[in-house]
Amino acid sequence: MIRRPSKQAKENSHIVKYQNCPAKTFINTDGEITLGRTVFEHCQIVGEVAKELIKRSFVQHLFPKGSAFAAGAHDIGKVSPTFYNKLYNACGLPLLENINFKIEKQWVDMLV
Repeated sequence: MIRRPSKQAKENSHIVKYQNCPAKTFINTDGEITLGRTVFEHCQIVGEVAKELIKRSFVQHLFPKGSAFAAGAHDIGKVSPTFYNKLYNACGLPLLENINFKIEKQWVDMLV
């Protein structure tokens, strides 16, 4: 049997549309850290740049079909509540509840 989330669970959940997930921060002219591009925008830009670089390359045969897509999708992992909170914390913005962004450091430690 498939259980649907209770009304209370729905009220307590915070859903961020992937188009609104931040990918970058930047420091503005006042020295304040603010949100930059979204993951959606960043992936689009990277994919278009990759397409142009491949098109202008003398060694196009080194890039299999779909290479520009793969390049564009390289940051899709940033669509996560932990990364969201990591960037929001850096900007001093309200965080999603019950999401510990500091666990990302543990993932890096596991790789070494």
